[in-house]
Formats: sequence, structure tokens, C-alpha cells
Amino acid sequence: MQKRILVVGSGRVAGPLIDYLLVRGHIVTIATLEAERAIELVAGRPNGTVVHLDLEDEAGLAKLMQGQDGAVSLAPFPFHINVARACLAAGVHLVTTSYVSDEMAALHDEATAKDLLFLNECGLDPGLDHMSAMELFRAVKDAGAEVVSYKSHCGGIPAPEANDNPFGYKFSWSPKGVLVAAKSSARYCEDGKEIVRSEDEVHRHTWTIDVDGIGTLEAYPNRDSMKYEELYGLGHVPTIIRATLRYDGWSRTVAALRTLGLLDEEPVLGEGETWAELTARKAGGGGAGEGAAQEEGAGAAGTDEVRNRAAKFLAIPADDTVLDRLAWLGLFGRDVAGDTGKPPIDALVNRMIERMAYTDDEPDMVVLQDEVIAKFPDGHRERFLSTLICKGEPGGESAMARTVGLPAAVATSMIVEGKIVERGVRIPIEAEIYEPILTALDHAGIRFEEKREKI
Repeated sequence: MQKRILVVGSGRVAGPLIDYLLVRGHIVTIATLEAERAIELVAGRPNGTVVHLDLEDEAGLAKLMQGQDGAVSLAPFPFHINVARACLAAGVHLVTTSYVSDEMAALHDEATAKDLLFLNECGLDPGLDHMSAMELFRAVKDAGAEVVSYKSHCGGIPAPEANDNPFGYKFSWSPKGVLVAAKSSARYCEDGKEIVRSEDEVHRHTWTIDVDGIGTLEAYPNRDSMKYEELYGLGHVPTIIRATLRYDGWSRTVAALRTLGLLDEEPVLGEGETWAELTARKAGGGGAGEGAAQEEGAGAAGTDEVRNRAAKFLAIPADDTVLDRLAWLGLFGRDVAGDTGKPPIDALVNRMIERMAYTDDEPDMVVLQDEVIAKFPDGHRERFLSTLICKGEPGGESAMARTVGLPAAVATSMIVEGKIVERGVRIPIEAEIYEPILTALDHAGIRFEEKREKI
């Protein structure tokens, strides 16, 4: 059943999505500023075309939307609403992998009236986490029990064999997106107590979990967990936590970067300012001095001067591993940090891309683990566990691209083929939506391992 689908954007997760839609026989148009990359994604396939689109060009977007059956927005988050409005005007269904904004939610009635489905949060996290959770909740209900605890942990990290830098992290999606997300506050409930963590506190309150086959990972709270009590239809649950997974040490290091002001988005880089000068200035005022501007590695005194200043500012020992990571990244060295007037976060993103990117033969890994504790009428409790571990293919698709792109692709194909009939602005928490998506993903090799045990 061939349909016309507009894909807005061609970033790091677009490959598996576009391939799936083309294999299904749909006519796919990719609208992007990155035409060269997009052309590679459709090479040799006549039902795939690429057009140039500046997302600021709303008239151009509206024109491209005409005649489409569905659209997928892989654009940066602020532009989803523009794509949604173009979909409303043209009568086109929409899928995104991002959280529902207030502006998007406000389109629910209009989308419903126009017989359209705007399915958001249909990627990995958010996306597969919702679907896995709903499956577990249903299993608990079918067993005649009630949910007393729900914890969801998810993260994209290097596969163990590619985990070879001090940060324990490499970028499989937007580096700036990772750092901006790291500045979010969080709210969750644990043992009946509501806990709010400010942006400054999130990475200072972590815990660990053990994942079979992977080992111990670090977790920190992810945004507002409490709103999912209502969205998931749970009512009040004593414990509800959604968290992000990383290897040990990530959170302390991100907290240090934030404290040093290196995640700031104000344009404060001076002309020709080096990393040593920027770090020293952020760590207590003034430049780094003549010594700190010496050659990195050769000018040990200069490097030590900046490192010691950072240690004092962060109130940690000078031999702390956090400072080892900052030194490895070159933040105490003489390289120019970035263009004059640019925000420190942009300079940091560029430096991380240089030193923390995957090579073609290095696999990434996605880990998603949902845990539900159920209480039965006789008082005993059981643990329901659902775990997804997906590794990327060296030289091929990344795990992040597959687990974000394929759920959106499957959903889009099913919507335009008339296999999903829900309407309005939604997320994949209704069985009519998530069940067929999970079934199709299982056939594509993205599957959850489930376990149930008494505790």
C-alpha cells in the first residue's frame, strides 16, 4: 500500500527510519539542509528523493507538505510545532520522537477534528520506554496485583568493547542535545516521598543498577517522572522514577562542567581565548596566566596551575578523576576554545565531537530496563522486569539510530496504511498503538527480555 511520506530532517537517527519506509514501498521525500548525507540514504532507490529545506521557511515547508499522507519530524525540538501546523493545514498525519510540548498538546482538538493522528514520543526514550512499561502494567493487572513501584532506566552508551575513553561516553546523537538535556531539573517519588532535584542537583544524586550481561551502571533522574502516574493510568504509586543510564563517573564530571560554567549558553568567549584561560577564568576570575598558556603537556606548571584552580573552585582534590577527564578533554590546555562571542557550551560540544565520536568500527549500545514491583492480595510481592539491550553494527547502523528511528518508522507506516485509527495528539500508551509497533520491532530484532520473580 504505497503512500507518500515527508521526512523533515536527516540527522543521526534517520537512516534506519528512511530505509524501513523505502523497503515498505512508500514514496519518501527527505527535506533537509544536509542534502549530501540524505542523498546517500536514498542512493539507487527511485522512490526516495531529497529536497533542500530551511526550517525557517514555513512557506516552503507548507508547499512540500501538500499531497503527503504522513510526515516524520526529525527536526530540532523547537521546529516540531512548525511541522505540526503545516500538517494540520495540509491534512497530514505526523510522527515525532520528542516529548509533547505544551504547544503540541494544544493542537489535540484540531487534529482530532481533522481526523489526524499526531503521535509523539515514539522513539527510544521517550517511546519504547512507554511501550515496555504499558506491557508490564498490563501483565501485573492480568495477574491480579497492583503496581507499588515503577522504575525505568535508559541510556545510550558505548558497547563495552568501545568504552575506551575516561568519560565512558561517545556521541551517537546530537552532542548539544545531550548537554542541554543534562541541565534539566527532575521530579520523582520514592517510598511515598516526592523528591525535586534542581538543575544543579540532578547529577549530584545518583545511584547504581545492575544489568544482566552488562554489569553495574550509574543512573540519575530524568525530568518529571510524576506526570506519568496520570498518563499511565496508575493513580498514586509510592515509587515512580524515570532515569538515565551512564557508565560510572559521568554525572560527577557533568556536574563539574556545569559548576565551571562550561555548559553556559551566553556568548562569553573572548578573542583568542584558550581552554586554559577560559577554565581558569570560570574557576575564579582572571586569566590563566603566562604559565597556563604554555604548550599542553610540555607546560606542566601551567597545566597544574589551571587544574589546581579548578580543583579549589570545585572543592575536590587535585588528583580527583573528574579533573583527569577534564584534562583528557584538553580543558587545561592552550588550544583556542572557540570563535569569539560564542557560548562555552558550543565550544565544549565541538571539543567533545573531536575527541568523543565513534569510529566506523566501534559499536554503541542502548540499554533500557523497566522494573515494576507488584503487590498481590495475599501480601506477597513480585518483580516484573523488561530489558532491552541493543548493540550497533560496526560500520553499519548504530543502536541509537535503530531504537529511535525504527519505532517512528513502524508507527508512520502503520498510520498511513490505516492500521492505527487513534486520533489527536498522543503518545504510544494505548494498546492499539503500541502492540503492533512492538510486534513489528520484534521481527526487526528489537526485542525485550522479560523476567518475573518473587521478592
